[in-house]
Amino acid sequence: MRPVVSVNGVVTDARDAVVPVYDHGFLYGEGVYETLRTYRGEPFLFGPHFERLVHSAGMMNLRVPFTQAELLSSVRETMRVARGLSRRSGCPRILRQASRRWAVLTSIRITERRRVRAGS
Repeated sequence: MRPVVSVNGVVTDARDAVVPVYDHGFLYGEGVYETLRTYRGEPFLFGPHFERLVHSAGMMNLRVPFTQAELLSSVRETMRVARGLSRRSGCPRILRQASRRWAVLTSIRITERRRVRAGS
């Protein structure tokens, strides 16, 4: 799987994603995030995760600039672009920063961890 991110709805390889150095959320770490699990490309319990993200953002007076359906679509598209991850399991992370940026990040597939034998 190649690392893929969606920043403000634009999906790209992680190495090509850009956040300005003087980005407020980057400099001060202001923002919220939610990590969720997917099974065969479908986010598990997406509704409660979205509600928690909105609640957390509200506690920091951050407006969430997308609907639940828009974010779900972005998560699915990001997972699809990550080399067929939409058919597998993964753990995307959703970020909402104080700088009006938001992102969906892919991570390693838990189901494909390598087994290590004792003594090897």
